[in-house]
Amino acid sequence: MAAARAAMIAANPGVSPRARGAEKTRLVLNWVYRWGWASPTTIEIVGGVKRSGLAARLVKNGLLASTKTESGGAVKGVPAHILTLTKSGLNAALKELVEDDELLDYDLDAYKIRQDQLRHYELAQKATALNLSDGTIKDYKTESQTTKKSFSKVKQHDVIWINNDGTKIGIEIELTPKHSRKLDEFVLSCLLSVQKKEGGPPSQVDQIFIVTDVPAIQRRYRQAFKVGEKVMLWTKNKAGFVIADVGDDNKQKHFTVPAWSEGQISCIVLDA
Repeated sequence: MAAARAAMIAANPGVSPRARGAEKTRLVLNWVYRWGWASPTTIEIVGGVKRSGLAARLVKNGLLASTKTESGGAVKGVPAHILTLTKSGLNAALKELVEDDELLDYDLDAYKIRQDQLRHYELAQKATALNLSDGTIKDYKTESQTTKKSFSKVKQHDVIWINNDGTKIGIEIELTPKHSRKLDEFVLSCLLSVQKKEGGPPSQVDQIFIVTDVPAIQRRYRQAFKVGEKVMLWTKNKAGFVIADVGDDNKQKHFTVPAWSEGQISCIVLDA
């Protein structure tokens, strides 16, 4: 995004600072509309400016609202404040939607945002903004943009990156390990998201990146997605309890990670 703006300014030296400011505002409001919230740091990446006070100006102008988080910045990776759209900001964002943009059910109440997921989505947002700014990807779809198009048991990714060639990468931020049923269901849902099977649900993405900051989680997930690894299938019994599915022969049902998935799902550790 920063490179695109620099090119735009170079190609259109007559564009006024006011017009460039209006474009930054449009980009930021659209970002917050799609994600639900953003941190001041991410907003500066999106706006292509550093320490400019862009977030503060948008709050002052009544387009964004600033809400202090429960941790108040005391937890590493969790912003001290989050920024959400005001009613005026939402109206402004809606007016700038183009033909292919989705109408989202945006909630103006910042206190409904899950505090336990702030670090999770802060990582997703920053990675997306940085990859857009350096031209690695050309677009993205947030979870709220893809929910209505999802199929049963298919993974809803934290964000889908769209490469310059049109291929799609599903991004999963995993900061705490999954176990037993949750891990099995995660593996199944990811495989369903990338599979290209005739008669089955259409693939959501061409590849999946699982991102963590814990090497032990990387090792666990690499093993879970290893070709031939057993994955249990889970269901509910008559009492409503979720259990591993059991067949008539009293043997637990499962499947193994298929050979076609090799290279389709990668687990990456962030640098500390």
